Amino acid sequence: MDAKRLRDPAVQHDLVALWGLAYTEGLAVAPVPPGWLVRLNDMTGQTIPGDTTGQTKFNLRYGGKSHAIVIPVAEPMVSDIAALLAQVRTQLTT
Repeated sequence: MDAKRLRDPAVQHDLVALWGLAYTEGLAVAPVPPGWLVRLNDMTGQTIPGDTTGQTKFNLRYGGKSHAIVIPVAEPMVSDIAALLAQVRTQLTT
């Protein structure tokens, strides 16, 4: 993969776009990212889908108008991340 693609601002902080790029590049993952990843992306990305209030970008990093957050539950996120790391490790070493 061309590292320049990873530095593209449209992709750089977008977990869903990065997941799709990994899939397109041949990582053996589902074509559609899991729900917990989409939720994390909504929380940490540059924009919040459907937001029209001009909410601060990168809310978890810089704060802003948010006073509470809802995060994905630990499971299946933890198990999925462990499986994803194992898959990447396998593909990199074979």
